[in-house]
Amino acid sequence: MTHASRWLTVALLGSLLGQSTPIEVWAGAQNARTVAELELMTEEELAGQAMSACGDYQTSRGLDYQQSSTALTQFQTVSHVVRKKKKGTLPQWLIEMSRALNEPGVGSCLPIYTALIDARLKARQPALDALQRKLDKGQITQHEYDQQKSALLQGLGLGY
Repeated sequence: MTHASRWLTVALLGSLLGQSTPIEVWAGAQNARTVAELELMTEEELAGQAMSACGDYQTSRGLDYQQSSTALTQFQTVSHVVRKKKKGTLPQWLIEMSRALNEPGVGSCLPIYTALIDARLKARQPALDALQRKLDKGQITQHEYDQQKSALLQGLGLGY
């Protein structure tokens, strides 16, 4: 996957999620994260790393051995960190992404990631709606609203 197509994918995902901020993703070997860095990430951020590595693997397999090998190694590293954080179990999104990794064509990991983030956003929606009502009623300032919204969305890997 070229740098431009990676950012197009990220921009499309961001627009699907109604976000104008960049989604942090893995963009090839130059941005591969260490285990220590991955261990500090939320599950959603790890899902973004896995999705990007999966996409890079899918687009490079059969064309660029080094790139596909690096992407697969990064995916496996993310999987290891997730398994460790989950005390030996894998979440459904990672099981699905692992299956999608070897599907023909490209792009099969993005819908899995999008579904995970969408579910997490929906879980936070009641709190976001309540926050908006407080702002609309003048109970909080715009600054307080922005801070509280950022806190609610923090950790989703959406740039908050």
